[in-house]
Amino acid sequence: MVRIARVWAEHHEPDTIGIGEDRPRISWSFAGDDRNWEQICYEVEAKHDDGRLSSVTIESSQSRLVPWPFRPLSSRERVEVRVRVAGTANSRSDWSSPLVIEAGLLRSDDWSGCQLIEPSQPTETVPGKHRPVIFRRRLVLPEGAAAKRARLYITAHGIYEAHINGFRIGDQLLAPGWTSYQERLAYQTYEIEPQLLAGQENQIDVDVAEGWFCGSLAFLCKHNLYGSRIGLIALILVEMDDGTIVRTGTDAEWEWAHGPMVEAGLLDGVTYDAREGLSASTVWRTVQTGSDGCITRLTAPDGPPIRQTQELPVRAILTSPSGKTILDFGQNFVGWVRLRSVSGPAGTTIRFRHAEVLEDGEIGVRPLRSAKCLDTLIIDGAAPIPWEPKFTFHRFRYVEVDGWPAASPLTVEDVVGVVIHSDMRRTGHFRCSDPLLNRLHENIVWSMRGNFVGIPTDCPQRDERLGWTGDINMFADTVSFLFDVSGMLSSWMKDMMVEQNAANGVVPLVIPYILGDFGPGKSAEAMWGDVAVMLPWALYVVSGDIQLLQRHYQSMKDWLNAIPRSASGLWKQAGHKLADWLDPSAPADGPLQRHDRYVPRMRCLPGTCYDADSSRRGHTERPSGRASILQGTDCRPARRIRPRIYYSFRPPCMRYADGVRTRPPIQPPLDTRAANPRRRASLLTHPSAKSLQDLHRLRGDTIPWPRADQGGQVQRLLPHAAASGMPQLALSSYHGRDDCLGALGQHAARRPHQPRRHDQFQPLCPGRGGQLDASDHRRP
Repeated sequence: MVRIARVWAEHHEPDTIGIGEDRPRISWSFAGDDRNWEQICYEVEAKHDDGRLSSVTIESSQSRLVPWPFRPLSSRERVEVRVRVAGTANSRSDWSSPLVIEAGLLRSDDWSGCQLIEPSQPTETVPGKHRPVIFRRRLVLPEGAAAKRARLYITAHGIYEAHINGFRIGDQLLAPGWTSYQERLAYQTYEIEPQLLAGQENQIDVDVAEGWFCGSLAFLCKHNLYGSRIGLIALILVEMDDGTIVRTGTDAEWEWAHGPMVEAGLLDGVTYDAREGLSASTVWRTVQTGSDGCITRLTAPDGPPIRQTQELPVRAILTSPSGKTILDFGQNFVGWVRLRSVSGPAGTTIRFRHAEVLEDGEIGVRPLRSAKCLDTLIIDGAAPIPWEPKFTFHRFRYVEVDGWPAASPLTVEDVVGVVIHSDMRRTGHFRCSDPLLNRLHENIVWSMRGNFVGIPTDCPQRDERLGWTGDINMFADTVSFLFDVSGMLSSWMKDMMVEQNAANGVVPLVIPYILGDFGPGKSAEAMWGDVAVMLPWALYVVSGDIQLLQRHYQSMKDWLNAIPRSASGLWKQAGHKLADWLDPSAPADGPLQRHDRYVPRMRCLPGTCYDADSSRRGHTERPSGRASILQGTDCRPARRIRPRIYYSFRPPCMRYADGVRTRPPIQPPLDTRAANPRRRASLLTHPSAKSLQDLHRLRGDTIPWPRADQGGQVQRLLPHAAASGMPQLALSSYHGRDDCLGALGQHAARRPHQPRRHDQFQPLCPGRGGQLDASDHRRP
């Protein structure tokens, strides 16, 4: 018998409270063993707070993102929805379990009475470092009544963690996350009635650190990018069982003080001095109220929050050649370490330095560049305490521990690794008969999880951690198979449109954009900019979300119109183009030098290749029955340009470079379908492709395999090689223990597909002391 297994609204987790849609679309999935069963109609029932029932029956086979069949929700309105379906052979399912849907604050005037509050004194201890603060407010609920429903709506200029009466509120981490703050600032909604005490004084404490708002970000070491002050906006609404509503917002009645956190930076780590904990002698100061203009930018989240998802034990305790104690977790992951219990004399300072790899037996921190990745705990000498940092994250396998109290030697039971990432639902798995490929797949999953902490990033460990548009563009098909990323990426793409509009149609290299006038940051780049077209399409394919295409269609057209074109309609050859900007044959002390004299010429190919794909998806691919999206669009330019694109893949581009084989012409025409099947086969069998088994020696990111400093792109080649009857051509470039797959051990110092370089730990950037290599830089 068919049954409804799961019901959800939009791209939210089931029973999410505080959603931002007044007409949330409903989806459901099935379970059962009925063969050849099809849905014929469905019935949706809604139960409102006042007990009213509404029910609608619709003849449709649709079960994904069906339109909201009732009147729009108002702010804070709560309904319970359940679904049942009827199908072939007169079968009918039982009612699903009820889905709770609760709207958030849908209008800006819902925040009336709330102000942005900030410390009344500067918190910048040194330029670029803000000391975290604690905001406090006391609230007394009426006697003789209990809290029927209580909500905390909260966000910050920075990142926060809230407590009521000493109990932490919610399990979200690094909230409110990173968006284009100048346009959108997400708020979160929490259920707080269990923590409130009726008829008694309740204390609300909110820790706020600099986070992405005013902390130091990326390799340019910029800070105060969105503002120079930590701030808080919060609203508490308590509905008592006698009908009374208690409303408390952030205003001049709040206080602030410094607590035991001395420093908390996303890149550098946390310094926590337990001797400076809150006490009766703590000086509390009145807050200052800032501009309330940010209230108009508040928005409910679109995707899942960042959470702790797993704990990892210490696998071994090592001693380095210099005598340092190093914890080995046996697996690279993103998060931090938690101490189960630690005690010692007052003033004892314990330092935890994180790294992905060992270098000559010591932790290898040079790939981190300027990121310190150092957490420091100063003990107060009181009773043993558990401790873990917050308001930071690291990517690591090894942790160097310095200063652990000698009276209680460190054991593997004292420390646990905390894994964090955006808490997306797993949707896809892979397993085969080859253990190396299985290990490769697990590396991909771990790498992906570490790079999805609020936004899709390029790397989670060094001083970068930016939302590079080209990275997620190439990875979209894979990640949307592995996880439900529609909600998270829908949010990120809203910021993409914000930054694109500010750049006159050009999609910047990173989203949110913080690079200012840095190099090519806002120049048109093939593949990076093509995310405006290809990512919405990739998400539509897996989710069927037609509204997503409607919302981004103008963005697609703006990008295609912003591409610098020659008279032929193809990309202009002049100007800066990133393309495959790293040559793996370059010397270790000069990684940006090129030995391949054809690389500059081949930079034209990615633009042509992705122009074809973007033109096809942006102008000619019509979702079945959705032609209204393209109404009034002239598709003829896309049809005219396709033969020109194929013609551009010809000698001399199909020649070898000195000592390193370059094969951009083999795959791009296949991936863009610019060539017909006969020509696809001829390209695969072209004499210049006679050594396909060596393709792994030079793989580009854009043409067509990722450059040597990043993960592999076998999915770009495999479908088309398989369609041509030659899947071995794709696998041959990835299957070899001595090269690509030889790096699949959990300890690998390079990315899973990076060509083996014995000099990879030599200084790569003279005068910088850093590394372009990072073992989790790009997902395959």
